[in-house]
Amino acid sequence: MYLKKTFHAQQENVDQGTLQISVRSQTDNHPVENALVRISYTGDPDSVIEEVRTDSSGNTPVLQLKTPPLEYSLNAQEEAQPYAEYSIQVNAGDFHQEEIAGTEVLPSVLARQPVFLSPQQTSAAGNRIV
Repeated sequence: MYLKKTFHAQQENVDQGTLQISVRSQTDNHPVENALVRISYTGDPDSVIEEVRTDSSGNTPVLQLKTPPLEYSLNAQEEAQPYAEYSIQVNAGDFHQEEIAGTEVLPSVLARQPVFLSPQQTSAAGNRIV
């Protein structure tokens, strides 16, 4: 039942929230420039809704994303999910791909999602964080 409400809330998005992703190297914490960042709804990772690249500081531009109505967050009796969930996929040259499912974006709020990439020589496969 909860999954149905989550899906329903994302289909009727009427407000906007913002999201910025910061991509850094896991080994030395340096920013990863020009990383390709793809954003999709959690539960539908093949439907990319935003695709951007990081700047020299490892940050994406601030992205405007759809969210459920702000009223969902203000009413304690509201059963609908008050935030939208997005999945993030990050690819960069000499690093393993990273995926994060379930990044929460609330209406009228800036969400910041850090992503740490492992260099290819230190691990055999990409990571998936759920």
